[in-house]
Amino acid sequence: MPAVFAIFAGISFVVPCMLAGVLLGSEFPSMIGEMFGLAIVLPAARRGFLIPKDTWDVPESSAWPDAWIGKPMFSEFPFNVAQQLGVSTAMMVALQAVGAVPFPAHHPARQVKGISRCA
Repeated sequence: MPAVFAIFAGISFVVPCMLAGVLLGSEFPSMIGEMFGLAIVLPAARRGFLIPKDTWDVPESSAWPDAWIGKPMFSEFPFNVAQQLGVSTAMMVALQAVGAVPFPAHHPARQVKGISRCA
């Protein structure tokens, strides 16, 4: 039953994380929780604690049923993926560059109610 080890690993992360949050404050739970969780789970896994004895693996592809094997819809892509990616990447870079420009104090975008921007 592989879920038992997953539950054990989750609890070994959550308990130190909760204790760090209650005792040390909100800055440390993720760091402390993962360090202590890893320190608990790693030795337990190496010793085989809660690891299932019977393992299951996918058989070789030659033994697969026909329903497992898919057929491609296209022999090649209907559009040039690299070209499409280049245009969308360029648009994202341009939008990020424009968004990073600080507006002057008299700019209309600063006058919009509800928008606050750290300058």
